[in-house]
Amino acid sequence: MCTVGQCSLSVALPVLSTCGAEACPLPVAMLSSHSVGFEGYSRNSTVKAAEEALKSLVASNMCFDAVFSMYLGGVREARLAGRVGELLKDGGLRVVDPAMADFGKLYPDLDGTLVEETATLIAGADVVAPNLTEACLLAREEYRENCDEAFVQGLASAITHELGAKRVVVTGVSLNEGKIGAYAYDGKEGRYFSHRAEARVCHGAGDVFSSALTGKLLAGEAFFDSVKAAEEFTYAAILATLDDPQHFYGLHFEKCLGMLTNRN
Repeated sequence: MCTVGQCSLSVALPVLSTCGAEACPLPVAMLSSHSVGFEGYSRNSTVKAAEEALKSLVASNMCFDAVFSMYLGGVREARLAGRVGELLKDGGLRVVDPAMADFGKLYPDLDGTLVEETATLIAGADVVAPNLTEACLLAREEYRENCDEAFVQGLASAITHELGAKRVVVTGVSLNEGKIGAYAYDGKEGRYFSHRAEARVCHGAGDVFSSALTGKLLAGEAFFDSVKAAEEFTYAAILATLDDPQHFYGLHFEKCLGMLTNRN
């Protein structure tokens, strides 16, 4: 959870709520601000408190329709996210956004041990939503900024058939010049949903996308329809932010939340 900055829980809670889901947070860290563009930000682990909360929830026989994990930041946190699956009801939805890397490299202070733990975490997940860098790391492939559909489908196939995820959505994929989007794979078929690539780097777009995807799935929409809705919502949020150069740490997704309710 960030006090200032549009990422992780700050994005997931309002997006999921707009989609009609009762969002119940279990934060593993508290940040004073987004880590991009802010000097001297603080980060404090809350994983011990989260572990105690999980024990209490399990003892209380709590049961949830879905478990959705995003940026975790460490092996201990990733293992906790796996144990949260104990709270999932039979037939419930498990979505993993393995947020740990971008632009061909891991985020600062992370290493390969988290990649290995994340590979364990996604086994059996209903949907995994890595960006292109994260998909390459999980599939043990060298990162390619410019790639074709066969390469991306190979990544998605490795994450499903080798690592055990049921469906995969690889974001930040450019298959055509001037376009960028998400490649969705259900274990058999792949579909690509894209929009015009904008010059500006938009931090937090992956969090907006995976939160909307999870919300639409919980609302009962089919997999490919949910991916399409999440992609359209994310691009609308990008467009809503382009004319505000001071808003460098996220997207003005609040202006576009009506898109999620209008599709239900």
